[in-house]
Amino acid sequence: MAQNPVTGAPVRLVVTDEDGTFLDLGGEDFSRERFSAVFARMRADGCRFAVATSNQSFQVKDVFGPLVPRVALATSNGAYVEAGGRRLRVSVAPDGGVERVLAAHAAHPEIPLCTVCADGAWVEPGADPDFVAEMTMYSHGMGRVESLADPRARQDVLMFWSRVPEGELARSIAVMREALGGAMDVVDSGCEDGWGYFDVVQRGVSKATGVRVLMEHWGISPEEVVAFGDAGNDVEMLRLAGAGYAMGNADEAVRAAADLVCAPCREQGVLRVLEQLWPE
Repeated sequence: MAQNPVTGAPVRLVVTDEDGTFLDLGGEDFSRERFSAVFARMRADGCRFAVATSNQSFQVKDVFGPLVPRVALATSNGAYVEAGGRRLRVSVAPDGGVERVLAAHAAHPEIPLCTVCADGAWVEPGADPDFVAEMTMYSHGMGRVESLADPRARQDVLMFWSRVPEGELARSIAVMREALGGAMDVVDSGCEDGWGYFDVVQRGVSKATGVRVLMEHWGISPEEVVAFGDAGNDVEMLRLAGAGYAMGNADEAVRAAADLVCAPCREQGVLRVLEQLWPE
């Protein structure tokens, strides 16, 4: 089997973030022919593949298409975990936490929100059309409600998404954290094209906890895991893995949390590493 470049253990699980990591920035695609070839070599070597993302499971399944039955999921920042078509865990946000988020949204309407539920996502009709289009790219199961307090948007809430001008990201995160008072966590999920993204997530739920569910399901140890990420919500996962790769486009804090740095996503950094681990 391929050897973990940090621990020397066999690589039994590769897990990657999507946006800014595995997928091309600003799109939902990757080099499919190239990946299919190395994916086949990984599978033959006994290595599993998982996607850990803040995006919804619907989006991941649409992106990976026919490969989906062999791709495990730790989506919605680890709140939804699936392997082999079976849900292994769905972590639902507590009502009190959801109430605090909705109150913060009402007090700060300049900070847009999208509610992510187990079976869909919701925005308000007054939301900026560009914001809605962006959130729909990550959900593929978007609906509209007059208010995020609508019962339909309160059914099995997993997390919330937001997007603000990049210069407003730090302030918006600080405002939300203060308003939530620890009832939910707020994590930076990256910047792109002048916009900053953050997620409001359940306390104690992260990509790392989602990946742990998969590891326990398959009997895989951290030393046997290779992970890739580019943003603040990837840090715990990178620290969990025996070899955590920060993308070349990641900021300094993410690089500091990683063991290694690979080429940026625009240069297909993840695929480059996989092809080194599983050469033709």
